[in-house]
Amino acid sequence: MQILYDLFGYVAEAGKILGKEKMFQDSLLAVREKFAPMQIGSQGDLQEWLEDWDQKEKSHRHISNLYGLFPGNRISLEGTPDLAEASKVVLDQRGLEGNGWASAWKMACWARLSDPGKAMDNFTYYIGNYCLPNLFSICSGALQVDGSFGISAAIAELLMQSHQDKLHLLPSLPSSWETGNINGLKARGGFEIDMTWVNGQLDNANIHSFLGNKCVIRAKGKFEVKMEGYPVRMRIADDGLFEFETEPGKTYIVSQVGPE
Repeated sequence: MQILYDLFGYVAEAGKILGKEKMFQDSLLAVREKFAPMQIGSQGDLQEWLEDWDQKEKSHRHISNLYGLFPGNRISLEGTPDLAEASKVVLDQRGLEGNGWASAWKMACWARLSDPGKAMDNFTYYIGNYCLPNLFSICSGALQVDGSFGISAAIAELLMQSHQDKLHLLPSLPSSWETGNINGLKARGGFEIDMTWVNGQLDNANIHSFLGNKCVIRAKGKFEVKMEGYPVRMRIADDGLFEFETEPGKTYIVSQVGPE
């Protein structure tokens, strides 16, 4: 149901952008409001069905009831804390077993829930059980790219998330990755990010703007922003966010200037 909810919304949004018949868009959104809502079951889990049935299989690989957590964006710690907690119950029930792409999916979900420890538990299990020496993923003994690509996406989710209209830098950094760097992360909104972190804190990030959208960032610490060596005016929000305007084709340097 979560997948259909997003599909109907995306089709309506596409119709608006393309200038298609508004009546069709409105009808999609009206039907969407009749979909069954997400519900929390008697065990504290996010229900997979309308009826509150118990799980029949330990560690089943599918977690379609968590689509709204990942890759969707309808479940979050900030926006829907109760549903986020119910998602944790589902993930704990499913455990580590499954196959390559299932490990990737659960790892990404834990990243969205800001639990890098459990995300890395799934990563470690994946490497030991569902990954060949050439880094191809396996499912029931067969090569499967879903796991290989999925694990790459899950690793990116540990380091950067952009599904809530902001760039959340190092949202779920594992303790074993205390110092490091990464280049070429693509973010929603038309941004590409290179960044370096030291002792678990963001040191600096190069953010290239392709579309000229406003850049909204969440990161631990105090920062300054420069473009071509000149300071960029930024607005600091009360909740720790900061934002600045960008121009298409320009690169902005975000640097740490003080502790959190």
